[in-house]
Amino acid sequence: GAFKKSRTNPDGEVRFSGIVKDIQLTNPSLTIVVEDRQGPAGVETYRITGRSPRAFLTEGYAGLLKQGDTIMVDGLSKGDDPQTITLATVTLPDGTKIFLGSSVSEF
Repeated sequence: GAFKKSRTNPDGEVRFSGIVKDIQLTNPSLTIVVEDRQGPAGVETYRITGRSPRAFLTEGYAGLLKQGDTIMVDGLSKGDDPQTITLATVTLPDGTKIFLGSSVSEF
């Protein structure tokens, strides 16, 4: 997938496509492990962190996102851990977009 990273600020913008390897519904936040096989360094593994597992499940997203899906990820990499992506929007194979940042109901 196309890979773009900007290091103009501590949290760089990231865009890549990859395969969902694991979905971890463990508090305090959802973690999705995605493997990008076409990154600049070959195979790279990213952790997308986001909303609470409860919010993810109650909003009905769990049935939409599955291991093995190829997704597009747009988000921010953490400056101290560039393999962790936050505030991500993922685009599913059917074009559905899911924002994985915090939901208002979590506050």
